[in-house]
Amino acid sequence: KLVELVYTAVSRAMFNKDQLALAVHLARNLLPAQFPTEEWSVFLNCSSSLSDGAANTASKRESGSRPGTAASSTPSWVRAESADAYEQIAAALPGLVATAQLQEGRIWAPWAASTASVVGPGDGGVEFVPAAVAGRLSGLQQLTLVAAFRPDSLPVATAKLMCQLLHLPNLSPPPLSMRQLLQKTSESMDSNHESSAGAASVEPVLFVTTPGADPSQELAAFAETQVGRDRLHEVAMGQGQAEVALQLLKECTRTGDWLLLKNLHLVVSWLPLLEKEVHNLPPDRHEGFRLFLTSEPHGKFPATLLESSLKVVFEAPPGIKMNLQHTYASWSTDFLAGTTAAATGTGTVQPVPAQLVPLRAQLLFLLAWFNAVIQERRNYVPYGWSTAYDFSVADLRAGADVVSRIASSTDQSGMDWQQLLGLLQVIYGGRVDAEHDARVLVAHLKAIFTLDLLTARPPTTTGRRQQQQQRLPGLSQTATPLPLTGAKQDWQAYVATLPDTDAPEVFGLPANIERAVALGSSKRLLAALRQMGTAQAAAAAFDRQVWADQLQPLLKLWDQLVSTAPPGLRQVIAAASSAVARPASAAARAAAVAAAAVAANPGGPASRDVAATSSASAGGSDGPVESFVGLERQFGMALLKQIAGVMGGIKAVVTGDASLSASVQAAASALIQGQVPTAWDSQWEGPSSPLDYIRSTIRRASALEAWHSFSQKPGGLLANAGSGPQDALDLGQLFRPGAFLNALRQQAARNAGVPLSDLKLCSVWQGGRLPKGRDCSPAVHVCGVILQGALFDGSSLSPAWQDSPLTSSVPAFVLAWLPSQAPPPHAQSIIVPLFSNSEDRTKVITKLQLPVASAAEQQQWTLAGVGLLLPA
Repeated sequence: KLVELVYTAVSRAMFNKDQLALAVHLARNLLPAQFPTEEWSVFLNCSSSLSDGAANTASKRESGSRPGTAASSTPSWVRAESADAYEQIAAALPGLVATAQLQEGRIWAPWAASTASVVGPGDGGVEFVPAAVAGRLSGLQQLTLVAAFRPDSLPVATAKLMCQLLHLPNLSPPPLSMRQLLQKTSESMDSNHESSAGAASVEPVLFVTTPGADPSQELAAFAETQVGRDRLHEVAMGQGQAEVALQLLKECTRTGDWLLLKNLHLVVSWLPLLEKEVHNLPPDRHEGFRLFLTSEPHGKFPATLLESSLKVVFEAPPGIKMNLQHTYASWSTDFLAGTTAAATGTGTVQPVPAQLVPLRAQLLFLLAWFNAVIQERRNYVPYGWSTAYDFSVADLRAGADVVSRIASSTDQSGMDWQQLLGLLQVIYGGRVDAEHDARVLVAHLKAIFTLDLLTARPPTTTGRRQQQQQRLPGLSQTATPLPLTGAKQDWQAYVATLPDTDAPEVFGLPANIERAVALGSSKRLLAALRQMGTAQAAAAAFDRQVWADQLQPLLKLWDQLVSTAPPGLRQVIAAASSAVARPASAAARAAAVAAAAVAANPGGPASRDVAATSSASAGGSDGPVESFVGLERQFGMALLKQIAGVMGGIKAVVTGDASLSASVQAAASALIQGQVPTAWDSQWEGPSSPLDYIRSTIRRASALEAWHSFSQKPGGLLANAGSGPQDALDLGQLFRPGAFLNALRQQAARNAGVPLSDLKLCSVWQGGRLPKGRDCSPAVHVCGVILQGALFDGSSLSPAWQDSPLTSSVPAFVLAWLPSQAPPPHAQSIIVPLFSNSEDRTKVITKLQLPVASAAEQQQWTLAGVGLLLPA
């Protein structure tokens, strides 16, 4: 019961997405025997690569083809993206491999291929893996296997285990009413009063909110039953409100009124003064006084004010229906009827003509629907949006004003749709940074604001009027038609008929998007546990035993990966490991800087002089592509030496063979906390997990040896590789693929005798055509690219189903820099971003084209969030 009370009290102050990490943290500290150190370390790191579907299968096949490598012993049922996790488990926990019989495909293959949750409905026990082995495995061991091979089911399996270990009915705290909340503050204030020998204390109630969540309406309704609505004073903090707030604070402490200060995250610099005023309130303050605060999370919110407040998270109810209900609750009856100008009901205008009131009301609903869709789409970041854009009430208010003005001015000639869409794009598009997200926004506008969705239309010049209404995007054919009135109650009744949950189709997203969200939740859970599991003090101070326990799995994996590297790289690694944290040479650092300069500025001096910079390392060739290969190989060598120096230094310090240096201590502290050392990340922004970072570095450095070998043959790289699908160049083997594309651009410009600015990058798939002659030289076959948001067979896109992999490999294709005036390879295509890795969608390498059949398909795949990416 005590554990339940503690968990409930703390979880009420945490967002829903963080409550699972809290439960795991609590269970691990209360029941350490259930979480052995070595197994816990493997659990936290074995599933850090969370892309479901395709991965860098080419490099895995290469390593698996070499006799004696770990990959060759990977069971056939293990999917490509889970092979790394299996290798880590096999290296660190060989006993688990044997006990779980992981080599038995007949046991594990059906389980791994299933898309159903590993937790069955009403399942009372802990059995997340095949029944044949579940009885021999502990809860943590089962979670480790789920994280490695079924990461989409990790959150639900972890929640089930934590409920059993902590004897909790569920991880969602019971709702807390305003009356109960007020009672808790009274008890706390009485306790503080007694413990401080009469010194009065005020414990504010801090509502930590999310965008769109507002506890003020519920608080106002409660205040009306307790002290009267006129005795609750509200101040929306902003410019010029600080003095008003302080004056009301003093007045309310004297009269016993309640005070609500809203949006404190907008005035964080003023909060220390508020904290001081609250602390210095007079002892004879009125006993009925209560102070309520609201704020969204802010990194600079004063910690002492947080500690002195009773914190309660107030999240906006999810879903389009709840969003619409909030919107219509904020719109006044007169506004919807067309007798006021503003949604708040203030201001007067000429009444809207009666025949246009239904049209205006339906357009306002489309605006509210659009506003809800783009806000709720944030639940699917980074697939829906690349980041959680802050679409706000101000955008809705401005949009409502535009809709009202355009609808009210509609005449027999019709409504100006182009002006409406253009203005709404300006209002909402100002929040969007990424070009591909801007295309999604426009696609939603075009899908929602269409004449086919309206039944209230002004008569055309011919007097015809179409009454057949099409359904809203994502809703069933049986959806109730839009009301033909401006009455608020009619629209609220219509909103009440909408589904309570949102299908992915409402947003145009693929049917398997929920599994993608589950994968993202798994990644956030493990990242939070890595951060919570190791205290900063323990990570910063040297403790040989802590280092040995925490870093042993990483050191084992390092040795295993090094053993699979080419002989030349093994020699480089051995030499670097012999010195403790030896820094990279000045020449290597210069090469890395040069490569970065080429990637960042393809037309700049570094790009033009790339051949001269590294002619010696590239075997004397002055071709841009060969020069790039030389620089990229040098870059990989320098980074690998740096990693090898750190790993060798850690191993030497742990075994007592070397003294501790500042660079090794800094790197080890980051690794213990599950973070990539800053010195590595500053050289190459690779995967966020140290294990994945090391794997990716060794893979790329190994592959670049083959690239270098091809570049040294007569004719250079492109004469010996990339001429067809069978010998396509794998873009996933490069540290900076953007620099490679720029090198191709330079070569194409040189061959065609045109400036760099006169070329465009085209991707050519099955059925595409390239111009003949030197206008398309060089045309290179590439591979290693994976697709999200749809399925693609090389010639056409098709929808992803619920059990489809989240990512899939695309066939090898041709990349060519063509003159700007050259006809496109495909009659119709969709522009698709190529992202640098599978962990986020913020870093775009370039834009490619995928063939489509029609403009309607362009909109469909844009809304689906179709994107190309490279494996981490």
